[in-house]
Amino acid sequence: AEQALAVGNNDADIRQPAAVVLIRAGHYSHGVELIRRLRTADPYFHNSPVVVNTMAPGLFALGRYDEIVDVTRACVQRVPTSVLCWVAHQEIEWVILRDKRV
Repeated sequence: AEQALAVGNNDADIRQPAAVVLIRAGHYSHGVELIRRLRTADPYFHNSPVVVNTMAPGLFALGRYDEIVDVTRACVQRVPTSVLCWVAHQEIEWVILRDKRV
């Protein structure tokens, strides 16, 4: 991931897959930060379902549930036909409701 970023640090086609690798490898903060910078640098990707579904697992692992709700809600609002956005949003709301009942 680091080598890919050295070549194309501002390239969304490199940054998003690198973030997936980092998050799956357990480097949640680094992966989430890559996606956050991608969302800032590239307005087209800001609420992309792919970006949201890369970022959400990292935020979840970090326990940042409120941020996931904000990110997935913005995705649903921007791309209301995206199943990825809806599933991510519904899953985190279910987890929050479940945790509040426990």
